[in-house]
Amino acid sequence: MFSTTSRVLPRKSRVVAVLVAALVVMLVGACGGGNAGTQAPVNVPLTSSVPDAPGTLVWSSGNTIQAMEPANGKRTTVATLPENRYFASPALSPDGRTIAAATFQVKPPEPGADLYVVSRDGSEVKPLVKFQDAGGSLGYPSWSPDGAFIYAIVNASASPEGGWIVRVPAGGGPVEKLVHGGNYPVISPDGKTLVFTKTDVAAQTGELWRANPDGTNAKPIPGTRFAGVLRPVFSPDGATIGFSANADPLQASASSPHLPLFGPAVALAHGIPWDAWTIPADGGTPVRRSSIREDQPVLAWSPDGQWLGMNGELGVYLIRLSDSKVYRIADRVGTGLIWLNQ
Repeated sequence: MFSTTSRVLPRKSRVVAVLVAALVVMLVGACGGGNAGTQAPVNVPLTSSVPDAPGTLVWSSGNTIQAMEPANGKRTTVATLPENRYFASPALSPDGRTIAAATFQVKPPEPGADLYVVSRDGSEVKPLVKFQDAGGSLGYPSWSPDGAFIYAIVNASASPEGGWIVRVPAGGGPVEKLVHGGNYPVISPDGKTLVFTKTDVAAQTGELWRANPDGTNAKPIPGTRFAGVLRPVFSPDGATIGFSANADPLQASASSPHLPLFGPAVALAHGIPWDAWTIPADGGTPVRRSSIREDQPVLAWSPDGQWLGMNGELGVYLIRLSDSKVYRIADRVGTGLIWLNQ
């Protein structure tokens, strides 16, 4: 029970108390307190087509891989798995002929996902690596530019090592461990740089990292520290990285470069608001490309580099980079996103 007795502070103390209270309010807002973590996403009107958008979009939906031509809204099914298996996170080979995707069995459920390869016309669907052989569940595949390797993550929750970024020959072969604790690997168009996300558990933040294609010489990319980061993607010319991030960039404090200024903004890390961002491939100042407040969306560049596609919990969006115009072209559809030339 609260006391009804009050004590009047000296004038100077009252001023200090007001200033402290105001600072606390600002810090709470900066760190994702209050209602920041529960902000509703922006309701972008649904449109059936975007006539000036090029190419074809591809995503996975349940046990199928779907395609859509944004210019006219035409949708087709590319490939289908048995009803008891689902696709996730498709990635297209550099020659455009093969899709790599994680797949998992739901009836009866299995404790891991396999890595499959699918011909673009859907005529061939076959496993490349089973999760039992990889030592854990496989996910988030991407291709090397020469088509020789598929990069992915292996998440072995029961293992003290934690997750790994791995690569496997595209034609099949041994799984090679590259980076411990990395996620969402992608290789630059020139084949010289591996980019991935990494979480600082102590600071409760996420950041983009870069390394050699074999995982050596890994270091963070300046300007990419957020409460959370997802799925980096290189622009077609390799000069820019697109990624989705949670809230706004975080600064490191002077006393600890591993902690964001005023502490971690963890309240936002696993829910909305997430949006699309871009940054020069070598780091710098990130640029916000959307203000939709989606939930953990993934991105894809258009082949001409003029658009970003975004697949989130509430739908698929197209972002025209020249004027930041955002279109929602589909409702909730599934996972992953590829943007093809045709």
